[in-house]
Amino acid sequence: MGIPRTLSLVAALAVALAVPCPAAAQRTLKLATLAPEGSSWMKLMHEWDKAVQKRTHSRVRLKFQPGAVAGDERDMVRLMRQGRVHGAALTGQGVGLLQPEVRVLELPFLIRSDAELDHLRRVMGEQLRQRVAERGFVVLAWGDAGWIHVFSERALHTRAEFQKAKVWAWTDDPIVRALLQAFGVNGVPLGVPDVLPALTTGQVDVVYGSPLTTLTLGWYRKVKYIIDVPLVYATGAVVLSKSEFDRLEPEDQQALLETARAMEAKLLRTVREGNVAAMVQLKKAGIQTVKLQPAVVAEYQTGSLKVWKQLAGTVYSREALDQVTRILSQFRAGKR
Repeated sequence: MGIPRTLSLVAALAVALAVPCPAAAQRTLKLATLAPEGSSWMKLMHEWDKAVQKRTHSRVRLKFQPGAVAGDERDMVRLMRQGRVHGAALTGQGVGLLQPEVRVLELPFLIRSDAELDHLRRVMGEQLRQRVAERGFVVLAWGDAGWIHVFSERALHTRAEFQKAKVWAWTDDPIVRALLQAFGVNGVPLGVPDVLPALTTGQVDVVYGSPLTTLTLGWYRKVKYIIDVPLVYATGAVVLSKSEFDRLEPEDQQALLETARAMEAKLLRTVREGNVAAMVQLKKAGIQTVKLQPAVVAEYQTGSLKVWKQLAGTVYSREALDQVTRILSQFRAGKR
């Protein structure tokens, strides 16, 4: 072997030894969501991805499938169970497909204020995380859609008018199904991606959503009225399959959880502020407010209470319902 060749081999070996090996193989976590690209939710998701990459030195990154690319939430849940996507940013309805017990927070006319929801999450949050974990999923962060209102093509002042309408009923949502039955309404079962086409063709003329979601998904262009009294506060969560979470290095698991919690706080604030701004935009777009008479509101509240009791023992446990109502009663009485 000549001296020049020997020197070149030594140089090549020196270069190879100087290149550091990555601490761990890069992992890309695929997460699906109904939120469209460009929405408040997706902007925060992309910020979260940057935070995750920074904390893990790019060992972990997030790749999103926004705008219902993966289908409705029932499809996302199926894909997670098949391992074709690793996680999802779901509404409460979607999380309920994983663990129905979480839906106890979304009963109509249960929660009266943001403060009440925040208190329930402080008291019950870890308990609900554990219940979801029992089904093989990790709750990385809680999320919100906001206060849910009824939007319609015609003004609905009474229960009788409501019964004549063509009301969207989200497929696989037992609470909506029971609520409509209690009010004598035949709902039209559809997934979220099908709502706008159904409004366009007249298949439905009543939908429900937060001001922000109704604005973001374009539903507001097909309706003219919003009922002033909200039905419920819609929650949600970002979840990851436990098997995928367990494949991460412990330090990357911690980084994912901590960045998710930081994103959660910002998300709750952004969504609440966004809903206030969205309501203003809806009014500017010509959406008119229907103010229900107290007697009509009381009628809806009475029917909702029956639904709470009806679903106890099937969708959620009676113990969970008792726990929620007890916590709220104590909170309203000033006992924190």
